Amino acid sequence: MPGILRRTAQIIIMGGTIYEPGNCPKTNFLSEYNFGMDGKAAKCVLRSGAKLTLFPLDVTTTFRFDIATLLNRSSRTKQKDFYKDCIEGTFKAMVDHGESDPEDRRLTIHDVHCYTYYMNPELYTVEDMHLDVEDNGKVIDIKEEDNVHKNLTKVAFTGTDVQQIDALVLKMFD
Repeated sequence: MPGILRRTAQIIIMGGTIYEPGNCPKTNFLSEYNFGMDGKAAKCVLRSGAKLTLFPLDVTTTFRFDIATLLNRSSRTKQKDFYKDCIEGTFKAMVDHGESDPEDRRLTIHDVHCYTYYMNPELYTVEDMHLDVEDNGKVIDIKEEDNVHKNLTKVAFTGTDVQQIDALVLKMFD
């Protein structure tokens, strides 16, 4: 249905990278994985006219969550085996892909920032940017006067309170 995204109150997306290197082998690491796997879809969303807040790798890779704490908190849930497999599997994949040192027992959980922002937007600083996406998923910062699609995206670059973000992530296991 054309225009349906503009009808939403807000769309919070984990995807793309603005200034940091990408993590998508398909695009020779020019783009972030989600955008790189379907750059045309990412372009459609950014050009949709919807109210967007983007969490690129620039912010998501700056937060690391202690694996022992995550496993301890998740062990109190009915889904403890599922969480354990997810946490350990994600860490193994990060090590295998060179995204983490095997001795650094902290985990990057990219998508969780959309949840924590939704729960408390004050935990992040965002700035308005005029962005577009190439077909390979690479996000480009365009000048306002060159923005023929008039797409303005809020982009998160920093978290303002790491402890509160950490607490919200752990609360997901309650």
